Amino acid sequence: MATGLNDEFYKHLHALDERYGYSWANPWSERTWAHDAKDDDPDLVFCQNYVKKKFPKTPKEELEEKFDGIFFKLIDKQQTTVAEIASVLNCRSSDVRRLIRKHELQEIYDKYQKFFRSTVIYDEKSNEYFAALTMNDLLDFCNIAKTNRSNVSRAKSTGRKVNGYLFYFMEDYLHGEKPKKSKVEELYEKKVTRLN
Repeated sequence: MATGLNDEFYKHLHALDERYGYSWANPWSERTWAHDAKDDDPDLVFCQNYVKKKFPKTPKEELEEKFDGIFFKLIDKQQTTVAEIASVLNCRSSDVRRLIRKHELQEIYDKYQKFFRSTVIYDEKSNEYFAALTMNDLLDFCNIAKTNRSNVSRAKSTGRKVNGYLFYFMEDYLHGEKPKKSKVEELYEKKVTRLN
């Protein structure tokens, strides 16, 4: 495996080993230069500076710095759950939650999360598509009794009509297209919005 470290770096590293008594013959010894080296040791200073110059940022630091851009690219690909984002970024869900808070993206995250979980309503009479943020908003918009909630949920899965309306999952409606930011904002504010 190539590490990107050159011979000069290793020369200083081995000098530290020799100076502070690390024995290659006894690699399990408790004593190492990491414990004994002084902070101003020239070989140690060289090694530290070399590593900082060669590897300026850790992968975690790079993720922290570039999280905004990565976050919006994933949102556009409809990967909106913390678990999905963490899986793509190869980190823990708690790291993603922390980065969302740190970058002040919680409100945007919530809006997109709700947008992708919303329901699309197709009105056959007007030939228009609408989005409803919650099931209650959908029932109110379509003038459907709250007691028919389960019928609407089943209709969304099976493609049946209820009172002249068809219902779709937002993810199915988008077919992988990016959502318009204006529609996400509008749906979050109005609870029901026209899509076309």
